[in-house]
Amino acid sequence: MPRYLLLICVALLPVVSAQQAGADNEDLYQKPIQMPDVFGVDDTRNKTTPPKPKVKRLGQPCKSSDECLPGLCCLQRRWRGPRICRPQAGRYRRCSDDQVKGGYYMGHCPCLMGEHTCEKGFCIP
Repeated sequence: MPRYLLLICVALLPVVSAQQAGADNEDLYQKPIQMPDVFGVDDTRNKTTPPKPKVKRLGQPCKSSDECLPGLCCLQRRWRGPRICRPQAGRYRRCSDDQVKGGYYMGHCPCLMGEHTCEKGFCIP
């Protein structure tokens, strides 16, 4: 009797394995979690468009070059100094290619786009 039971199990093992291998593996993929609204907070207010960034003029304080008008960059001249919108560098002026992680430039603004390239710290036409 135990021998027949063992043979039946061995015979059914490939059938069960084939069904598992052919099954849809949908449960293996990541899915978004829907959390219940426990506190009754309306989440629709977070889905509005973000406000437009304020446009800063020459000499106004800034946090990032995105805030400054076109042709200006957010510049910090010295370590821990204030950041202000300054004009981008023109021909033969000092320049900097590298932007700091926060979106501002340290020391010098970059060259005007399309007109000059910054080589060895100077805008060359």
